[in-house]
This record gives sequence, C-alpha cells and structure tokens, in this order.
Amino acid sequence: MTRTLAHTISCLAVLAALQSAASAQTAIPTVIPAAGKLTCGSGSGQIGSTTANLKVCLQRSAGIGRDTYSFLINDKSALQVADDDSLKGVSGTYEKTPLFLNCTSQTKPPKEVSEIMIRTYQRTMKVSAEQAREMAIKQDSIEIGRQCAARANNKVVLEVLFKFE
Repeated sequence: MTRTLAHTISCLAVLAALQSAASAQTAIPTVIPAAGKLTCGSGSGQIGSTTANLKVCLQRSAGIGRDTYSFLINDKSALQVADDDSLKGVSGTYEKTPLFLNCTSQTKPPKEVSEIMIRTYQRTMKVSAEQAREMAIKQDSIEIGRQCAARANNKVVLEVLFKFE
C-alpha cells in the first residue's frame, strides 16, 4: 500500500508540473494601448526553420482615425491591417512562410436590455423573443478589447489581448 501511495503521489506531482507548464505556455499577454502610441505584445516562435522574435502591435489613432494592427518578425513589419479589417484578417508571406493575422472583438454586454427594444426587433425582424434579445444585446455591447493571433504555416505563433480603457 505504501509503494502504491508513493507512486500515486509521484504521478500527481508529474501531472501538476505538466499542467503548470501547459498553462504557462497558453498565457496570452495582455496589453493596454494608449491613444497615439504603438503598443506591442511580444514573444518568440518558429517562423519557417528558425526561431524569431515576434510582436503583435497596435498603433492607436490619436483622434478619429483608424487603428492599425501589425505583426513584426525580428522587428520588421510582416503584416499590417487597419482597424475593422483586422476582424477578417490579412495574409502574406515572410521568407516563403505563409502568415495570417486576425483579431476577434472582445465585448461587454449591457447590464440590461429594454423590453421595447426586444419587441421592436421581434416585430421588424420577425424573430423569436430570444433571438430579438440576443440581437439587442449584441447591438448594445461595448467593445472592450481585441484578441489578435498571428499564424505561421497555419499555426498560432503569438496571441495578444489588447484591452481598451
């Protein structure tokens, strides 16, 4: 029984170490960008056959202009995309390696949705009350950030979460 208990404890320690290593690898850097400034999240990753220094950056406009997202490899711009186009993504190549950069909008739903708005959606869009509620929530949600992923050879090499204040 003692031998089995020792083996079980040993296995649990190995599992805990593996789980800790896995969670450390999946941590996504979070960056709070400032208006008019270039802000980047960085890491290293495999591009082709070499390990490179990688950055996903956001150049916030100082005014009404559009923000620009970019993917840098060894401090050289590999991909660049403007604001809402980042939701669709942009592709290109770097030293014959296919690249792709896209972002997903991070939103905060409203605290409540008015029944008038739900009924209006229901009547005008001819949808169920639940569908109308979902449409109203989506309409009134506020974008609080964007999570961007840079890929090389269809594999994510760097993710960064840009949190808007």
